[in-house]
Amino acid sequence: EQLSSDELEALLSAQVHQHHSHSQLL
Repeated sequence: EQLSSDELEALLSAQVHQHHSHSQLL
């Protein structure tokens, strides 16, 4: 299964956002 660059970027963006909000919680 191949991801388009848009999907990849969205996935990375979601991960970064998740990690960032997690850091804020701590």
